[in-house]
Amino acid sequence: GYWNEDLTAPLASSRGGWDVRVLNNRVCNSENNGVAVSGFDDADIINNRVRNSGDNGLYVFGPRNGNVNVEENVFTDNDIGAQFESGLIDLTGIGNEFINGRVGLRFAPYQSPVFEDEGDFAFARFFSKGDGPISPLQLVDNDGPGV
Repeated sequence: GYWNEDLTAPLASSRGGWDVRVLNNRVCNSENNGVAVSGFDDADIINNRVRNSGDNGLYVFGPRNGNVNVEENVFTDNDIGAQFESGLIDLTGIGNEFINGRVGLRFAPYQSPVFEDEGDFAFARFFSKGDGPISPLQLVDNDGPGV
């Protein structure tokens, strides 16, 4: 891990459907997002300390996130502790801490009319509802996905 005192932050992004593990990082004072992840089949976000990010401590963004495991992280003084736009979000492991900030957890499905026209799909098939197509977002509980 490392301590990040400047305005940069780890960014993990893939369009090829790979796996990522973001482990044991220390991120401080990033202008936008402390840790940002997009487009992986499986993402493990474990044992990170993220402090004073301008927008999100953790940002799982875009329409193509698969399984996202988030555990044993500490998010301090971030506007939003963790925000998720798509994926199967698993918070059942070792607990996370959200200290101060405006919002601890935010679940806001990704929306884009572009993908509906292209026939592109997120973690699950897009569907239209309300203002336009959204990518499904599910939480895992101890009984399994979406139960």
